[in-house]
Amino acid sequence: MESSKRSATASWHLFWWQLAAFLAVTSLAVYVTSSFHEELSKFLPETKSFRSTFNKLPSGYSGLLALAKKSGLPCRIWQSPYRQLSEARGMLLIVSPLESLPTFEIDQILSWVAKGNDLVYLDNFEFLFERKLTSRLGLEARDELYLDDAPITSKLDRPELAHVSRLSITASTRLRGGKPVVEDESGAILTEVKHGDGRILVGVAPSLCANRLLSSRDNWGNFQFMVNWFRTARGEIIFDEFCHGYSSVKNVFAFLARGPLGLIFLQLLILLLVATASACQRFGAPQAADPQRTISNIEFINGLASTYRRARARDLIWEMLSHAFRTKLSRSLAVSPHEPDQKLIEAWSLATGAGSKELESLLATSAEKLEGRHISDEELLELVAACDKISESLRDLFATDKAKPT
Repeated sequence: MESSKRSATASWHLFWWQLAAFLAVTSLAVYVTSSFHEELSKFLPETKSFRSTFNKLPSGYSGLLALAKKSGLPCRIWQSPYRQLSEARGMLLIVSPLESLPTFEIDQILSWVAKGNDLVYLDNFEFLFERKLTSRLGLEARDELYLDDAPITSKLDRPELAHVSRLSITASTRLRGGKPVVEDESGAILTEVKHGDGRILVGVAPSLCANRLLSSRDNWGNFQFMVNWFRTARGEIIFDEFCHGYSSVKNVFAFLARGPLGLIFLQLLILLLVATASACQRFGAPQAADPQRTISNIEFINGLASTYRRARARDLIWEMLSHAFRTKLSRSLAVSPHEPDQKLIEAWSLATGAGSKELESLLATSAEKLEGRHISDEELLELVAACDKISESLRDLFATDKAKPT
């Protein structure tokens, strides 16, 4: 008894050690895979531009976020609806929303700015549905000469442009209205608008601080300008990711699904499913199960007959027996069971070479009883006896045919 308990305890200890080893190997595999894909993505071209702080590829804004943090600025990533902006204070940065902001969200943002906060909004403004905000602020966006990382060196005399010798600008539209901060001959690229107690910087260069610009020293002025502008904020620098489709949900599954932790959780879930499926299967050699009691055929027949007898279902009994008898007789005589009685009688006479009075009488009596539906016990026994007699004759006939030499 003691030895069995020790073996059970040892097996459980072994199980927990195996599970711990599995978790360690799984975590290491997920970490190595994530690091490999992260490093590999740095050498592959982007398939789609995505100007998010979560995007570490060339079009992302993760470099600006890291630079702002290293500059000692209080930064925050915003993933909540704009109606909750009342909880925050500072400068909100919105760059190239995935979808044009609806009117009610623009109202919520402008209401927050009017209370003494700041907004930086960078987008292309190439289409009319992207110009809702500019229309609300009294600005006009026009399609002008396309710039592709063109250097802008003139009129950089504002305090926010200190230590900025040049800006690299990519833009296809220009702004009319507001107080231009950066402009060229075609119009304003960045313009400032006062709104209530706050101010708004609107720009037509969403790639102003894209990660790809970090590779060249000539483009560092763009980041210097944004850091200078951030320093004028009266609170936190809020990088908006809600406009890029990210949401700070409270669901535990959505939380676990983020990053490497989500992959580990998925592997554990698969392990749980495999373990559950395995627990439902039969393992080991098959073993015969000896039933305590078996019912014989005669017991079943007697029980069924007793049931019909108590139910007084003699009509039903004869209907079943006559149907089976007719089917067996027809098969033996090579006649369809659906043929008329006369056809069956002729086949019987031809096969036996004897009279057919017994069969003719049986079929007539059976049809009469089935139509009347009033069969007594004596009549049922007589009909069954007649069926048995014909069946014996049929069996003797076939036995004689098989015994004849060929």
